[in-house]
Formats: sequence, structure tokens, C-alpha cells
Amino acid sequence: CPKCKEKVVLDERARHLAAENARAAVLLRFHEGMTYEYMSKICAEKPATLQARVTRALPLLRRLPLDLCVRERVETERARAHLLLRLRKLDEAQSVLDDALERHAATIGPALQGSLLVDIAAALEQSGQPEAARAQLGEALRVLGQAPAEDRTRALDALLALARSHLKARDLAKAREVLAMAHEEGERRNTATARIDVL
Repeated sequence: CPKCKEKVVLDERARHLAAENARAAVLLRFHEGMTYEYMSKICAEKPATLQARVTRALPLLRRLPLDLCVRERVETERARAHLLLRLRKLDEAQSVLDDALERHAATIGPALQGSLLVDIAAALEQSGQPEAARAQLGEALRVLGQAPAEDRTRALDALLALARSHLKARDLAKAREVLAMAHEEGERRNTATARIDVL
């Protein structure tokens, strides 16, 4: 029934958000060395809530299987880079992403590799290097093109970021071309989602 499907989607989003919040809290606490009081100012949450989140996350992190550990490690590095970008530590964020890509490119598969490239492009764009950012987005699209259809969720993000970059550069023809590709990718994604719903 539609309400059941909607509940499943909402539950999945809630689990994903909880995982992201836990990852961010663990990173701020142990990697950045912040106190819970200082973290509460950044996250706009109570120190006790953040401490409970970290306490619950640590045993789960210790029990991850090895193949999940690599993916989880890369996702953790991505989350750390996103925090650094928010803190305007652009060089450090780019270094974290470059290092994660260099260390794990052979083992993470095209979907996660493409996600890293999209993140690197965002860091380059924020650093005032739009041409390098567009090159990374082009590489991300090439890599994501090798991923199975259900794992290509970041392809649309890459296309939209590329279109925005072309618009900023006042290259309207290129932006229009990329937006048409984004429209096609969106249509493919909707078709794939509809097929999954039918199953």
C-alpha cells in the first residue's frame, strides 16, 4: 500500500540521518578533539545528546565487517571533509578527500569513487578553482557511468553541479547542454524507481 511504502521511505531517511549525525559527532569528538560543549555550539544540540550519540556509535563501529569498514571509512572521511568545508577549511577538506581517493580507489567501486570526485569538485569550486572543479566533475561522470544503474545516484548531483559551474562562467550553451543531460538522468532515475515500485 502507498502509506506502507511512504513509511518505509521515511524510516530509511530517519536511519540515514541518524547515521550521518552519529558519524559527525564521532568525527568532531575524536578526530577534531572537540569537547561536547563546543560541539553543541556547532551542531545546535545539547552536549548530553551528542555524548549519548557518540557512546551508542562506538560499539557499532567496532563490529563492522571488513568490507563495510572500507566503505564506512571512506564515508567517514567524506563526512569529515564536509565538516571541514562548512568550517571553511578548504585545503584540509580537499586533502582529506584526495587522500581517501588515493588510498581506496581500487577497492570502493565506481559509485563511491564517483561520490568522492563530486566532493573534491565541490572543494575546488569553493576554493576558487572552477576549471579544476569542472574537470573533476567530468571524471566523476565518467566513473559513475561504470556503476550499476541503482548506484548512480550521484550522477545527477554531478550534472547539476557542472551546470551551475558553467552558468557561473557565463557559458550558457554548455550549461544548457549539461542541464539536458541532467534531465535525461532524472528521467532514467524516475523510470528505475518506478520499476522498483512495481516489483
